[in-house]
Amino acid sequence: MATRNIAHEVKGFGGVAIALHPGWVKTEMGGDGATEEVSDAVRAPRRHQSTASGPAESGRFWHAKGQELPW
Repeated sequence: MATRNIAHEVKGFGGVAIALHPGWVKTEMGGDGATEEVSDAVRAPRRHQSTASGPAESGRFWHAKGQELPW
């Protein structure tokens, strides 16, 4: 909900707000069975800019690999 609210607030001056799920990351919480390395997870937002960086995508929830996720 915070992402949707922020998207609404920044819309007037061309801002974009998205929520990004990094995937199952190999951290202490994710454990050794996780599928994503930390180094890849921290690069995900940069990779995702080309996929979801326009006003039409603002307020949406995305997976780091590029697919839109349901709220």
